[in-house]
Amino acid sequence: MLTPVLLACFAVLIALKWRAIAEGYRQWRRKHELAAQIPGYPTWPILGHLTYFNIDPYSFFCVVIECSRYVLNSGGTMMKFMLAEKMYVLPLNGETVKDIVDDIVEIKKGHDYEFLLPWLGSGLLISYDDKWRTRRKMLTPTFHFKMLDAYIHTFDEESQLLTKVANQEKEIDVFPYIKRCALDIICTAAMGIQMNAQTTDSEYVHAVERISTLLFQHAVWPWFAWKPIRYLFGYGFESDRLVKTLTDFTKDVIKNRAENFDVSVVKDDNKKLAFLDMLLAFQKENKLSYEDIREEVDTFMFEGHDTTSSGIGWTLWCLACHPEIEEKVYHEIRDQFGDSDRSVTVEDLKELKYLERCIKESMRLFPPVPSVQRTLRNEFVIGGKTLPKGCDVVINAVAIHRNPHVYENPDSYDPDRFLPENASKRHPYDYIPFSAGPRNCIGQKFALNEEKVVLSWILRKFKVSTSHKLEDNHPLPKLTLCPEMGIPLLLQSRD
Repeated sequence: MLTPVLLACFAVLIALKWRAIAEGYRQWRRKHELAAQIPGYPTWPILGHLTYFNIDPYSFFCVVIECSRYVLNSGGTMMKFMLAEKMYVLPLNGETVKDIVDDIVEIKKGHDYEFLLPWLGSGLLISYDDKWRTRRKMLTPTFHFKMLDAYIHTFDEESQLLTKVANQEKEIDVFPYIKRCALDIICTAAMGIQMNAQTTDSEYVHAVERISTLLFQHAVWPWFAWKPIRYLFGYGFESDRLVKTLTDFTKDVIKNRAENFDVSVVKDDNKKLAFLDMLLAFQKENKLSYEDIREEVDTFMFEGHDTTSSGIGWTLWCLACHPEIEEKVYHEIRDQFGDSDRSVTVEDLKELKYLERCIKESMRLFPPVPSVQRTLRNEFVIGGKTLPKGCDVVINAVAIHRNPHVYENPDSYDPDRFLPENASKRHPYDYIPFSAGPRNCIGQKFALNEEKVVLSWILRKFKVSTSHKLEDNHPLPKLTLCPEMGIPLLLQSRD
């Protein structure tokens, strides 16, 4: 009696499974039909483009540039990479970038950001749809120019300390010093605490550096997308330990700050506030939970110290490799400050126009955030071509900034590219160190001001030089674009 019933159930299960298999096959075929329209290097079955990539990040950097120029010189405006079954499409000029970054629906960050969820949660960097829109609207006023001006004093104090601790009589790697300076700045600005990373060793800095390397492995090695594989090789356990180090630090600071928080300080125009103070005020209004605050502080801490230290480091590297440009920057700084050791003001920053052009050109060659991603939740048209649902669109600043059809001699360092009359000839999205569109970097003015203050102090005090050539220092695309050699400089006192 039960046999017909069991057979019927079995038949239903087969039918349901077959439908899922058929739908999966239809989506797979559709993806590959659309992928065939996008130019790129020839692919291998199953492996895709994996054979083009070595394990080291620098080979990835080189392949992206080489492939982008191959496609651009063939008349293309975007290219694809297939890493096994993961499909990535990279728009290569401002027009195609605009299609994706200006869209208000396809704003979900790429699959690779999932690796950051245990650390940054679904804060402003990773959230999307209504949560992102609400959070962005809430946090934008905290980066008002009056609030930013209040941080100039912090930038100035920590920059002066940097010139003292990094003052040595031999060529040294200044990158660790820059990172610790940036960490002290962001701790004061974000959390209102003195971390003293410049004068003591920081476990936080080491944890960020290591988790950055693990993220690159997660992005490039498809098998690391499976948790069991990550834990089998030990990387999952290591990642858990690093995340605990980072989040425990933030939680302790939030707890201590919250215990002594007085909401009235937020309304005091004469009071210099930390980012955390404003978040705690939102919590008092029941707009944020403590976990929400933790997510945003961790996001601000990461984006505010790792990216700016990359920008400062690469600018110093470019100047050290171009002494004639470094000397021109120094004369601009000397014209503004003379022989004095006075503090930097907001008005001073407005006058350091050549320094700003040098920073922008270094961020063109070496963008601190080498790429951002969007995962398509629907089929989407970019540059007249339809991309499949589930595809990751990678806005790769490295490839875009080195487009030979936009920038003459794209691998050379030339700050005059950013003279107003030259910059106005380019599409605005041909230069995107802070991304672009609605999801651009909310803290870009903060970052640029910090970089100008730190660099102005270093160049006031020292002549920077190096025994290496610009191209000797390979860029490594991890969470940020890291210099393989660090930043080996000789700092010669100008006193």
